[in-house]
Amino acid sequence: MKIKINRVLLFTLLAFFLAGTGPETFGATINTEDYLVPSDGYSISFTSGKALTAPPLKPTLTLSISGTWLSLSWSSLANADGYTLFYAPSPYQGPETIGSIDMVTQTSVSFNLWEGAAYYVAVEAYNSFGGSGFSNIEHFAIADAATGRIPDTGQTTCYSGSAEMDCPQPGQEYYGQDACYTINPPSYTKLDSSGNALPSLATFWSMVRDNVTRLVWEVKTDDGSIHDRDNQYNWYEAEGVFTAALNYNLFGGYTDWRLPTIKELTYLVYYETWGLTIRRDFFPNTNGLYYWSSTPVAADSSYAWGIGFGYGYDATSNKSGTHYVRAVRGGQSSNEFVDNGNGTVTDTNTGLMWQQTKAVGRRDWQEALSYCESLTLGGYTDWRLPTIKEFKSVVDYGVFGPAINTRYFPDMVSSYTYWSSTVHAFYISSAWLIVFNDGRDYTSSKSNSFSVRAVRGGQ
Repeated sequence: MKIKINRVLLFTLLAFFLAGTGPETFGATINTEDYLVPSDGYSISFTSGKALTAPPLKPTLTLSISGTWLSLSWSSLANADGYTLFYAPSPYQGPETIGSIDMVTQTSVSFNLWEGAAYYVAVEAYNSFGGSGFSNIEHFAIADAATGRIPDTGQTTCYSGSAEMDCPQPGQEYYGQDACYTINPPSYTKLDSSGNALPSLATFWSMVRDNVTRLVWEVKTDDGSIHDRDNQYNWYEAEGVFTAALNYNLFGGYTDWRLPTIKELTYLVYYETWGLTIRRDFFPNTNGLYYWSSTPVAADSSYAWGIGFGYGYDATSNKSGTHYVRAVRGGQSSNEFVDNGNGTVTDTNTGLMWQQTKAVGRRDWQEALSYCESLTLGGYTDWRLPTIKEFKSVVDYGVFGPAINTRYFPDMVSSYTYWSSTVHAFYISSAWLIVFNDGRDYTSSKSNSFSVRAVRGGQ
């Protein structure tokens, strides 16, 4: 057979031959009777003995992800002396960003990576003759894990029954309303099209990371693209067409874009304002109308929940209707209740501790604030009236009549409506409530009387 080699290798072999050593080179013993130099001067033929050893074949790479752990393994090759692991950030940013690790003879490895890590990986086998070339090239992304923390509503203005006021101090009238407490203040980071953090003053960005929940949100545009603010879809298209296209095209380098749940969508509502209840400095091109969530209505599966960002109310719509969509990525959180056996229930996911049974009787809004601030229960005295976002966190949208886990809240009936500490920024003589028949929100005059349930803590 004939093997093409370069002139340098030919001269090396000739040197060994002339020295009379009959060496073993790359696994082939060179003997004088085997050595022939054809007229082209670039080939070597063997009439006996072993052929030169070739580079290894390409290995086959497989990967798996569990949480933030990435596990890689590749086929073991008999003629390989070792393996090199290559990696590059996703989206690919040029050859200068390719890194490598010499794995020697290892054929598997695991890494505990950070949330949001996204890379391309490949393996090359090598021996003394050369490298195999890349294996199959695989792509992975580590999902951002949900923290379970509930963002603050953003409400910083205090109100009396019907007017703005300086925020009261403990013991004063109207103390305990939303603006008196700041727990998990809203915090966002602008991200570029590759998911990299940008300065807060950046004038163009593609995504936003919520630093409280760790969710990453799509930013809308006004350019006619798939991200355009005016695009509308029915509920089935929102997931089957819109987010599917984002994943197919690796928007931001990710393949886990989805519709937000109704709770996640609620966490974007900015209750300090009205007319457009979202942080416009991070979420430009937002319409004040209805945005789909992924959460079906438990009482009627032909409907799904959404949020109207004009005033921040939730609502339901038939799934065949067309509405706006904002995609999100990252892990979803769920309630993890613990009955403390002392009249309190802790949600270990959010860090909130709840009064297990509602207060006796009904109260107007000011009385509800006062009751919670003066409550002693379970050995704690730092109880307060929950914000509208905190109350929504315990709603179970998978059931109705009532929409809550009655194992932990056994006194709940569907007719109960509960005060929150959050004032409506436009109808300032009204405050937000939760109706536990299906978990919807609405507002009512602060002079009306409704049920009360206290909360404390929060991450």
